[in-house]
Amino acid sequence: MSYKKIAELAGVSSATVTKVFSGSHEISEETTNRVISVAKAHIVQNMRISIEDQRTSGWLMFAKKFAFSL
Repeated sequence: MSYKKIAELAGVSSATVTKVFSGSHEISEETTNRVISVAKAHIVQNMRISIEDQRTSGWLMFAKKFAFSL
């Protein structure tokens, strides 16, 4: 996810996201937590999708192998 998209979802500017991820102390704790929460949610969502894709992919490979062995 781009900094621009994180900024949009967190309701802050791209510059604020950059400052949060660079460890700047200029940003309030509340804003920092909001930006990090958005980023974490995206990571968790991508992990969930990746795991589902792997399960589906594995099942399809098994099904193809089984179908060709009959």
